[in-house]
Amino acid sequence: MKTQPSFSKRLHFLCLGAADTQILTRLIPLLEADLPGFVDGFYGHLMQYPEMQALLPDAQTLERHKRLQVTYLQQLMAGHYDEAYGLNRERVGLVHARAGLSPGWYLGAYSQYLCAVLPRIAQHPQLSPQERVATLQAVTKVVFLDMGLAIDTYITLHEQRMARLHDYSAVFTHLPYGTLVLTAQMEVVFANPAFAQLLQCPGAQLAGSPLQQWLQLDGLDCLVQRALAHEQVHDVLDVHLVGSGRVVPVAVTAHTMPALRPDADAQVLLTVVDITERHRAEQRIRSLAQFDALTGLANRQHGLVLLDGLLQQARGTGQQVALLFIDLDRFKEINDTLGHSMGDRVLQAIAGQVQQLLQPGDVLARLGGDEFMLARLLPQQERGGLALVAQVDAVLQRPVQVEGRAYGISASFGVALYPDHADSVSSLLHCADLAMYRAKAQSGSYLIYEAGMRQQQSRSIALAQRLKQALADGQLELHYQPKVDTVTGKLHGVEALARWHDPQWGWVSPAEFIPVAEERGLIGALDAWALETAARQWRQWQDDGWAQVPPIAVNVSAVEISMVEGFAEHALALVQRHRVPPQAIELEITETALMRNAEKAIQTTRQLVAMGFSLAIDDFGTGYSSLARLHRLSLARLKIDMTFIRTMLDDAGSMAIVTAVIGMARALQLRTVAEGVETAAQLDTLRRLQCDEIQGYFFSKPLPARELEERWLCAVDAMG
Repeated sequence: MKTQPSFSKRLHFLCLGAADTQILTRLIPLLEADLPGFVDGFYGHLMQYPEMQALLPDAQTLERHKRLQVTYLQQLMAGHYDEAYGLNRERVGLVHARAGLSPGWYLGAYSQYLCAVLPRIAQHPQLSPQERVATLQAVTKVVFLDMGLAIDTYITLHEQRMARLHDYSAVFTHLPYGTLVLTAQMEVVFANPAFAQLLQCPGAQLAGSPLQQWLQLDGLDCLVQRALAHEQVHDVLDVHLVGSGRVVPVAVTAHTMPALRPDADAQVLLTVVDITERHRAEQRIRSLAQFDALTGLANRQHGLVLLDGLLQQARGTGQQVALLFIDLDRFKEINDTLGHSMGDRVLQAIAGQVQQLLQPGDVLARLGGDEFMLARLLPQQERGGLALVAQVDAVLQRPVQVEGRAYGISASFGVALYPDHADSVSSLLHCADLAMYRAKAQSGSYLIYEAGMRQQQSRSIALAQRLKQALADGQLELHYQPKVDTVTGKLHGVEALARWHDPQWGWVSPAEFIPVAEERGLIGALDAWALETAARQWRQWQDDGWAQVPPIAVNVSAVEISMVEGFAEHALALVQRHRVPPQAIELEITETALMRNAEKAIQTTRQLVAMGFSLAIDDFGTGYSSLARLHRLSLARLKIDMTFIRTMLDDAGSMAIVTAVIGMARALQLRTVAEGVETAAQLDTLRRLQCDEIQGYFFSKPLPARELEERWLCAVDAMG
């Protein structure tokens, strides 16, 4: 049986070339392990239908077909597409056709294959975005090659029968695809019920009528004339139906009919297959390649292509392009507490809110996770994009509504401008990314890129690398600052403060390396080191026989308290490792920890108190803790932030805050600690206000353990 049209033309028409065969050959090892599972699922789907059960009557037949299916899928991607391949596929199709398997089952099988394979390719971690698109296209081409061969087999078989029977009705009536016999003048000689159903008209009205009465002939008349010239023609057309206005994509094959009589006029046989599902599959492929499945926004790759188009447009007009790199703050808390399904809905809602701001030509894309980018070509009269920034900031400040509940999701975003800050897509995105990270580090909503940010980012990356090594090499140490009774001056405890001397950089300020640790995911390791080092020191003092070993306060990151599962159990294990009772350790947490996932923070603090740890709120007054929230915590102390202590003698507002905090703490039966006390006047005022403890340079700076022993623990021993 000869391939229709010639096999080489078919490959050329599908644009199935050497590059595709190389891609498909490389795909085999990536999907090899998935083939048996896919085949099992495929036949499990088939066996739900009685028609298939009749063709696969027993387990042996089913298993044989499964093995053949695995072999077929391997051949499909083997890259050997020649005349022999085509003839083999036609022989297989002929067996199926003679067995009574309709083309609809063929098309359904290919649909099942595409639905199983395309997502695996689109999400395969070993393929880059460009490789995924090329691979999706190559797989689609070879699948449609096989589909065409299968359909041609059915057509050829029925042509042979028609030539013997010379009876259109007997041959074509029961075919599942549209079949049409036309004269050279485009008059309908015969149309089968499937074609009538495609047109949604009574079949009896078609015979003898001009075809243009039912559909527009755009492209179809040319195809018929080529068939009359004895070409074997195959094409894909959009058929516009007269009356309904529907447009149906179809695959049309046309060739001349065998003459019934020597003097008969030539006629053309058209087979018409509705390929709407094929178009939908192609759209799914494009969607997988270019759009984010969750939000419907452009994905990262497509978004960058669209951004490049904006930059090219701006080059020609001299306009600016504003790029906003948006990152949701603490979005992980939503996933951790409410589940990923709710997190997905929140992402969809936020994307929808930002979409409402879009103007024609804007680019909004999801870069991945909880990161988005928004780009706009700014009007000539608008420089800097401040109007857009204000709009986005306002939208991101609004709670999002999901299933009747409001969620306050803050966001940080960085702004970069073309051509002011960068002249390419990658560099512009990098600048906006840097600005976003600086905004997040400063707890602000947004920042516009500045030249110094690149150097800051480089130092931050280098600092994180050196800090990680410092933790491993034991370069860090703890210094201890005394906390003393405001009235008697006696030692009540010490606060452990991390100090780091880098061999090359010298002393690195905690104000620099602690935010970097939080930003770069090192804060957990730093907190664990500080807690264990403090416990080890307390045990050392106890073993050395000092008369009064003070409790040690250790700072704990908001991230650890509000987000990390099992933190309380881990903290207890660290101190018990050194035979230290939890009562000897006080954990200081900031108000920020209570604002980030408050319920989780409250749950963790209650666990810690139940284990024996005491808790203090550090830097109190700088956050927004509510009395209701404080009341639910089993706190021991409130530490008043040093900014209020340093300014209270000169600023009435600061004095009012200090007075109010001390009064509130006494009402809640909490002890108060004033941080940053540096003068006698400050001490006298705090005594008058009945603050319980003070901490600051007026009494002592943070000291290494040995100096603390000499200056403070010895004094306690001397007092007996």
